[in-house]
Amino acid sequence: MKNLFPILLALLFQSATALDKRIEQNKSIPLDSGKSTTILYVFSGSDWCSNCIRFKKTVLTDSLFIQTMSSNQIRIEIIDFPQRTKQSAETIEYNRRISEKFGFDGTFPSFVLYDSNQKQFKTFRYQNEGVSAFCDLILAQNKLLHE
Repeated sequence: MKNLFPILLALLFQSATALDKRIEQNKSIPLDSGKSTTILYVFSGSDWCSNCIRFKKTVLTDSLFIQTMSSNQIRIEIIDFPQRTKQSAETIEYNRRISEKFGFDGTFPSFVLYDSNQKQFKTFRYQNEGVSAFCDLILAQNKLLHE
């Protein structure tokens, strides 16, 4: 059992590092299966918004959060509006289109839970919840979205 701990720790670190790279590249966090119809859009100001940075450190990179989203087939997509980090023209245009589609009001961080099959969505804000409480919030919103 003692030999398993370093392996698990290394896997967790690797997962968090890979997540950071996906966030920087504005790509979605993949799921185990391609059957997801629900997307959690995370509107973030990754390099300037203190609440966004706190959310990333305390929730977004937490293994419980990642596992909960994966097991519930909720794909996570970061829509980032950095001030210092350069983005490609394609990423900027994509972020603008997603923002307009959901009526994003510029409050960071904000979240949209979108059911791509029913074309319905719910918006909500981060209120400094812990990982477990935030997972519960998303799952409750997801249940309401699919009723």
